Order: sequence, then structure tokens, then C-alpha cells
Amino acid sequence: MKYFSGLGLKNDWHLFKSLIKNFGFSLNKYDIVGFDYGAILALQYAEQKIKKHERIGKVILLSPTFFLQNLLEYTHKDSTDACRHLMSNTLHTTNKNSYILRHLDKPSYDIKNTKLTNTSIHCMCSKNFITHMDYKKIATKGIPISYIAWNRFVRQCYNNFFYYPNMYMRIVYNRYGFIHLQHNTWLYCGYNKKCRVFTHIPNIVHLGNLLSYKYNKIDKIAKKSNLFVTFLPENDKMINSKTVVDFFSQFGICLVLKNCNYILQQKLKNTTMQQ
Repeated sequence: MKYFSGLGLKNDWHLFKSLIKNFGFSLNKYDIVGFDYGAILALQYAEQKIKKHERIGKVILLSPTFFLQNLLEYTHKDSTDACRHLMSNTLHTTNKNSYILRHLDKPSYDIKNTKLTNTSIHCMCSKNFITHMDYKKIATKGIPISYIAWNRFVRQCYNNFFYYPNMYMRIVYNRYGFIHLQHNTWLYCGYNKKCRVFTHIPNIVHLGNLLSYKYNKIDKIAKKSNLFVTFLPENDKMINSKTVVDFFSQFGICLVLKNCNYILQQKLKNTTMQQ
């Protein structure tokens, strides 16, 4: 089994293995699983396997990162190309881990000497510190935002991540549903005391991939896989949950977990299935 972690996470597979087992999905070496951004990496990995004419088993996506905007085709410019264009205008790569900033305005919110509590995180999110997890606030009721508004949103995500990556990820971990401890090395989910999920600051290129990925090959992957399964929380963090369910249920089994947060933790008694 090949597993891909969420953005900024390590060891998070331990959160989901019992969940997958409880739903009767046994895993073998051909199966591919991914959580959050890892769901995108799982799909990209499956695409590579298909191109090489290699076997893929079950494909299981856990709370996949999903932007309705990236399903749309623009007559004047493709949204994926727009995201990559922003990346090229924003960063000049000098080596694998070094970047030169271009054309970005420094965020006006000054977080120096600010105590990073859950309350302060909430206040910052409600002001002008935007992360990709705030997409639902911008694209309400499943209605796609304009091309200009989408580019502005993407730029602000890059902007905040580049200048304040630690703050950016603190907000993301909070939205996932983790409790971030003071020593900043691992997260506590509040439901499994034995499970420690470790953190790391992702590369900004990963954020670019997350914001630009389009699900235009998902149909081919679903057909080639033995089984295509998507797990989703009832209250999706990205967009209207009904829209997300309607999309993924076209390709296989879509399990919507009621009373669960983004990391699919809490009671699993009430579950709806669509196929």
C-alpha cells in the first residue's frame, strides 16, 4: 500500500487505518491512499502507474483537497495555467530549497510578538490572513468565484505562506481539527491519545500543486482501479459539502461521515453512502 500524507503532516496514516479497516477495505501492495493534499499526490501517483501500464488496486481518498474553481474551463485562460503563471511570476527558483521573491506585497497583519492561541488564530483568519482552507468563505453555496477573485485568492495564499509559513500551517492544523502543542513537533487529535502526528513545513511548490491541481483525469483513474473510494466529512472545510459529494460519487463509492471533522475523527455511527 502506498500512502500520501496531508499537507505539513507525517505519521498521519495511523489516524485512518482503523477507519478504513472498519469499513471493510483490506489493503494490499497495489492500493493507493491519500489524505488532504496527499489525495492529490495519490491521484498523480496513480496517473504515473497507468502511463507505465502498471497495475493499480484500490484508490482511497480521505478528505481530498477540492476547489470547484479548478473544475472549470475558462474560454480566455485555463485556471491551472493561471495558478502556474502566478507561481512563475511569484518565485524564481535558484536551487531546490531556495526562492527569490517577486511581485508580492508583504501582509499588512503583523504577527510579531503575537501569542499564537486558538483565539488569536481565529481572529487572524477572520481578518486578512488567508489560507487555502478559507476557500469556503470565498466560494459560498457552491457557486464558483470569478477568475479575477480566484487569482487574488491564490496570490494571497502564496503571499501569506511565503512570509509566515509557520503561522500559515498553524491555521491549517487548527482547521484540520488538531490541537497544536507548545513544543511544535507533533499534533494531538483529541480522539486517539496513542497517535502522534508529526509536523513539518511543506515546500511552497506543494502549495502551488495543491491550488492548481485539476481532477480532469479522475474518470480514467477510477476505471483503471479495482475500487475508487472517497471519505468525506459532512461539513467540508473547502466548499459546500453537497457539491463535493455530487462530484466524487460519480466515480465510485462516496462515504460521508456525519459528526466528523476534517481528519475524519468522532462518531462513525451515522454514515451515508452514495455510489
